[in-house]
Amino acid sequence: MDNDALNPLDVPWYRTPFFERLILLACPPLGWWLVYRDPTCPRGRKVLVTIFTLLWLVVYLALLLALAVLLRWVDLEFKGGWGPTLVRERSRPNYELVEVSRRAQAE
Repeated sequence: MDNDALNPLDVPWYRTPFFERLILLACPPLGWWLVYRDPTCPRGRKVLVTIFTLLWLVVYLALLLALAVLLRWVDLEFKGGWGPTLVRERSRPNYELVEVSRRAQAE
């Protein structure tokens, strides 16, 4: 038996394949960091993990944003332009100010 081989009991729980993937899905930056800190992981696998982590991170952030909007922590406002604006509270119309502005323009 090879003495240099890692004993499965010596491997921390977060280095097992199941928990590595679970952490990578639940918290992509932490999972990516754990993969890069793993001395037994080959470079090609690290590159693949980086690519898939970046792709998953886009989906992950979109899901977090959707959750924040559903829980009403933030709101989306469509003011025109390229895309929606992320705001804490939606703007409310101020009709009195509009009428004052119209009167000033009419004079």
